[in-house]
Amino acid sequence: MIINIIGPNGSGKSTLVRELMKLDKKCKTLKAIDDASSIEGYSMELKGQSLAIVGRYTTPCGGCDTIQKKEEVMRRVKLFAKYHDHVVFEGIIVSTSFGTYQTFLYELQEEKGYPYSFGILDTTAEQCIRNINKRRQAKDRRNAGKEPR
Repeated sequence: MIINIIGPNGSGKSTLVRELMKLDKKCKTLKAIDDASSIEGYSMELKGQSLAIVGRYTTPCGGCDTIQKKEEVMRRVKLFAKYHDHVVFEGIIVSTSFGTYQTFLYELQEEKGYPYSFGILDTTAEQCIRNINKRRQAKDRRNAGKEPR
């Protein structure tokens, strides 16, 4: 199954995936074939099922936010689906992205038989704003000690 977790900025998509990753202490990093320093995603086992997670979770704004193009997200989902029982990816609710991903997942189901599901986080706007502000303040504190270039 391919699972797309969606929600507004600050809704907790990356936090949810990070918590999921903690369930497997042996979670492995998946590197790009052409660039061993580039993280493409993660691979883990849960209850005897293999799970791939698309994106990078080394920064507060993680996941597919670290991938510049929707086409690259879709390439990774398709690739990971070949080798894993389940694939998880996440992104913000944007009509163009949602429509593109929905069409992509529907076509993938029709072509390859991969079922898909959307997990929609319904975090309140007030909570999202608080989360975004906390993230920005933490980033400002981290950058305060750095020298300007």
